[in-house]
Amino acid sequence: MKRFIIATLIVSILIASMSLSIAADKPYTEFFPAKDLKISGGAISQVEAEGAIHDKVLTPTVRLEEADKTKGFALTFTVPADGKYVVWGRIFYPTYQNNSMVYSVDGGKSFIWDFPDEDPEVPCNANWHYFFLTDRVKGEYSDTKKYGPWTIENGDFRHYPNVLELKKGEHTIYFSGREQGWYVDEFVVTSLGIDEYDPNACEGNDKIFDCKFCGTEHEHYYQDSYATKKITAEEYYNTVLYPEKEEIENKEDTAPTTGDVSGLIALAALVSAAGAALMFNKKRV
Repeated sequence: MKRFIIATLIVSILIASMSLSIAADKPYTEFFPAKDLKISGGAISQVEAEGAIHDKVLTPTVRLEEADKTKGFALTFTVPADGKYVVWGRIFYPTYQNNSMVYSVDGGKSFIWDFPDEDPEVPCNANWHYFFLTDRVKGEYSDTKKYGPWTIENGDFRHYPNVLELKKGEHTIYFSGREQGWYVDEFVVTSLGIDEYDPNACEGNDKIFDCKFCGTEHEHYYQDSYATKKITAEEYYNTVLYPEKEEIENKEDTAPTTGDVSGLIALAALVSAAGAALMFNKKRV
């Protein structure tokens, strides 16, 4: 009886501590359907697209060399604190000739957002996947772990991650079509770094390729969790990586109530392992 009471207490304490940890430590991450974003100037249209998560996606109707907040679409979001934020977009483009947008943050400098890749024979073409906002940075590059052959040869790193330094409060990113033919389905804004969270990733997704712009340390997914498993990035984030507090609390209802001490001890070990996985393994599984 004494062992049963101790095991029950262990399970209860572990479940409670996991609930508090997840509730307190869940990073800021928001998901925005592109169809809900504000469109201006007749430069973007809403269409249906096979493989999209949402019933409508955005596609450009005109080409612009610089971001124009009067001719494109706007992503507006509110961040909870000063800090660094990463913006990902779920994109589709048929060829390497349809793989870029232009954008500006809060109406500032115009950037080019280059998607993977500069090659007609790569699997990222005509496949849905997420990619982070980028910038073009010229320089001398030689480290093949960080930079791909195209970058080294041309001295132009087109996948420089544009991690945004933002103040607490509301911000707007204005996008315009530099090239035509692409679709955008969804955006993710997160306080997690690129090495901490990739919306493409889920258990069993091995759709990764080598990019000509990036080195061997920076592989990119060419299909996301929805394309491969029919699990949206938002679902995976909120149910696997960072479960809602209510989901953890509901596990108490399934805890053994009999004198099966070995079952309680096994459950305690399982809960402890799950907590460790959530706290220390948040990127790719």
